[in-house]
Amino acid sequence: MFKLKSLRNESGFTLIEMFIVIILIIVLLVIILSAYSGVETKSRNSTREKNITILHQALEQYYTNNNKYPTLAQLNNSTWIMNNMKFLSHSVLKDPNGKNETLSFYPTKNKFAYTVTSISGAECDNKDVICGQYILTAVLESGGKFTASSLN
Repeated sequence: MFKLKSLRNESGFTLIEMFIVIILIIVLLVIILSAYSGVETKSRNSTREKNITILHQALEQYYTNNNKYPTLAQLNNSTWIMNNMKFLSHSVLKDPNGKNETLSFYPTKNKFAYTVTSISGAECDNKDVICGQYILTAVLESGGKFTASSLN
C-alpha cells in the first residue's frame, strides 16, 4: 500500500504551542510584578509609620522641655528645628512619595499633617495662645491613615 506523506514538519513547535508558552510567561510576569508592587507599598507605609512615630517622640520630648508644642510654621522651618529640636532629622518630615520636607495642617496624600491647636481646640501661635495638643497623620497608600496624638 501507499503511505501518505505528512505535510507537518515533525521537528519544532506549532504556532499554538508557542502562543500558549508566551501567554504563560506573561501571566507569570504579571504575578511577579504585582507581588513586587505590593512589597514596595508595604515598605513605604512602614516608613510613614516609623517617621510619624519618631516625630511623635520628638514632639513629646520638646513638650517635656518647653511645656508647649511647636507651631506648624516652626516645624516647617529648618533653622528653627536645628536650634530647638537638634535631635530631629529634618528628613523625618518627608513622606516617602513626598516632594519636600514640610508638613501640612490637613492630611493629604504624600504629605504628613501636623494639626496643632490649643487645649480647647482653638488656633495657637505660642505667643498669645499656647499650642497644647496635636495630631500627626500619614495617609497610607492602602487608603487608611496612621495617626499619633499628643500625650498631653
